[in-house]
Amino acid sequence: MTGSRWSWRLGRFFGIDVYIHVTFLILIALFAGWRLLDSSALEVVAQVLFILALFTCVVLHEFGHALTARLFKIHTRDITLLPIGGVARLERMPREPGQEFLIAIAGPAVNFVIALVLAAAIFLAGGTFSDFWPPGSHSALGVLSPVAHEQALAARKAARLGARIACSKNALVLGPV
Repeated sequence: MTGSRWSWRLGRFFGIDVYIHVTFLILIALFAGWRLLDSSALEVVAQVLFILALFTCVVLHEFGHALTARLFKIHTRDITLLPIGGVARLERMPREPGQEFLIAIAGPAVNFVIALVLAAAIFLAGGTFSDFWPPGSHSALGVLSPVAHEQALAARKAARLGARIACSKNALVLGPV
C-alpha cells in the first residue's frame, strides 16, 4: 500500500493507484446527515451523487498532471482524494521549467475540457449560458486549481530567470539550473 494508513485504495488506472482519504468519507457522511434534517432522502442522494461527480472531476484533473508528467518520464506514486481536492504524488520534480509548466497546466486543461463538454451537453439539451454558469457566480468551479495555477506561473517565471523550481502548497524554491 502506497497511500497513507488513513486512505483506502479505490483502484489502479493507467498504472497509478488512486486512494480516498478517510476524511473525505467522513465529510460525505456528515453532509448527508446534515442535509437529511431539511431534505428528502432522494434529494440527499442526488446531492451526494453531485459531490461524487465533482470529485470524479478532481481525479481526472490529477490524472492530467500525472499523465503529462509521464510524458517526461516522471512516475506518479499515487493519487489521493481529499476533501479539499486531490494530490498526485510525483516521484520527482521535472528538470526543465517548461516541463514543470506543462505538468502544472495539464490539470486545469482537463477541467477546461470537462467544462466544454458539460456546456455543450447543456446547450444541446436546450439550456442557456446561465444554466451552465448561473448569474452571480464568481468562478468557474474548478476550471483553475489555485495550486496548479500558482505552480504554472512560478514555472513560467523560473524559465525566464533560467532557474529550476520546486513548488509545494506552502513554498516556492528557486535555484540555479
